[in-house]
Amino acid sequence: MILLLLACNQIKMAPKDIDGLAHYFWQNMEEDAELIGQGSINLFDALNANTLNEPQNGLITKLSKAELELVNKGDEDPTKATGVFYANIVNCSLEGIEPGIYAANQDERHPDTYTYYDREYTSDKAAYEARESDTLTWYTTYTVEGLGANYTANLHGYIRYIDFIDDEITPYGPIIISRGVLDEPAYFNNSDERGLFQDYQMEVYFERAPGETVHFYTIWREMVYAGAADFDSETVQSFVLDGFEDWDQDSEDLCPD
Repeated sequence: MILLLLACNQIKMAPKDIDGLAHYFWQNMEEDAELIGQGSINLFDALNANTLNEPQNGLITKLSKAELELVNKGDEDPTKATGVFYANIVNCSLEGIEPGIYAANQDERHPDTYTYYDREYTSDKAAYEARESDTLTWYTTYTVEGLGANYTANLHGYIRYIDFIDDEITPYGPIIISRGVLDEPAYFNNSDERGLFQDYQMEVYFERAPGETVHFYTIWREMVYAGAADFDSETVQSFVLDGFEDWDQDSEDLCPD
């Protein structure tokens, strides 16, 4: 336990680089709000968010075993999960985007992504929406079909809303941070060799200006698609990253603002 605490608390001050910030947010997602605020300030600068006008993406370093233990995944091998990040501006307010993050009808919101989707809330949704709780959790089962990668996956989801009164903590207003963790391997077409074996996703949202929301998305994934095509492949990564851009476009199209 002592070693775990030391590993998880090794980053006290928010890093200034994208890779370091990805790990910082993952480690501090459930910690003091001020830590998330510090991270958002540095992320704003690391992404050059004032001038960000097209999606950015790139590789990030792998999670550690201690970081997996934060989400009860200590038995998995973190060296097998490759990390990438994506950043973009969504032309919608944070208030307009937020309900779509935790909505149960993701298959309707993103019809090109899912063929089946079911989300069951595991904490009080009404309390979250009333701001009586700053977190909401859920359990999701979804099915994806296409390009020989038909599979059904189960995951645990989490969202946290952080508001700040003191603008010195963050000048960008409220922050939303969310996480998705694959519950168990999801095999493709009943194969025991191809599938989604590890999947850890995280999103950070905050506004750079009214109606312009920074979307920072990270994913660490172990997946074997076909033959040598796994998540280390730039082609496979590009396919996934393009999906993030489509997701943001759906959010803009559905924005109530």
